[in-house]
Amino acid sequence: DTAIRAMAAAMSAAAGIVPGAVVGRLGGDEFCAVLPALDDAAAMVIAADVAARTADAPYGVTLALGVAAAAPGAPSRGASELTS
Repeated sequence: DTAIRAMAAAMSAAAGIVPGAVVGRLGGDEFCAVLPALDDAAAMVIAADVAARTADAPYGVTLALGVAAAAPGAPSRGASELTS
């Protein structure tokens, strides 16, 4: 529980600089951040910030970070497609 709370806090802090950002837990130890109006390069900066915020965590967190971007007007995709 400590690691999950710390991860949520790190993601919320990193994503908090993006207006309209939403951070949520998908289940278990998987999290997602929706960062509206950012391109993939800007989203990768946020991902790097999350990694930096958790790098020295005493609870042994391993991260696998990725970015999925969609152009305005593109067909909607579900969470399972974006996280696979």
